[in-house]
Amino acid sequence: MSSDSPVGEGLGARLKAICQAAQDVPVVWDIGCDHGHVGLALGGAGAREVHLVDPAIGVQQKWLELKDADIPRSFKVFYHPKKGEELHVPRNSDSCFVMAGMGGKKIAAILTHLVPQISEGCRFVISPHRDLPLVRAQMRELGLGLVCEQLVREGGRFYEVLVAHVGPGREVSPYGEAVWDGDDGEAYRQHCLAGLAKHRDATSEGLRRFLTQRVQVLPIR
Repeated sequence: MSSDSPVGEGLGARLKAICQAAQDVPVVWDIGCDHGHVGLALGGAGAREVHLVDPAIGVQQKWLELKDADIPRSFKVFYHPKKGEELHVPRNSDSCFVMAGMGGKKIAAILTHLVPQISEGCRFVISPHRDLPLVRAQMRELGLGLVCEQLVREGGRFYEVLVAHVGPGREVSPYGEAVWDGDDGEAYRQHCLAGLAKHRDATSEGLRRFLTQRVQVLPIR
């Protein structure tokens, strides 16, 4: 993911990173789109179709306002008042599915529903706000190939952005690799360990062991 791309300019660091990871794909599905900023930014950056997916009443109202505005665009916009688990999508390889700002259980369920429907080569850009090990486990179960992963720090919070596709690729790590190696990796590790103090389930224990054993290797300056 290149931080030099202008795609997503004006958005926060997390949404900009998501836009940059999803660019250069002709068809974008912004699932759980909320405000629709990601999908519309990608449409303005070259996607020919943008599908906004969200059943919330507020999103429906925004869509009606957007439709009534009748602004000339170089791309088509479609609105689907559905949950991601209810979508039926064309079987083609030129689509990118964006899922951000949702919990891991929700994203795992959507992945399970979508992957059998789509062709090899389709891209996923995923950024859950919790339960990341659960999402990673489901990605592994579904055989998604990892393209890259990134840690984004914004407003005192940390966000992982994972890019994967249907087909061969690097195996998805249960707890991540590259997200721990950047400038914010150690701060993120400490943040996660502090949060895990409140949990005692098997998934949390596995992540705790991983983080406790992991020592960041810093470059010699």
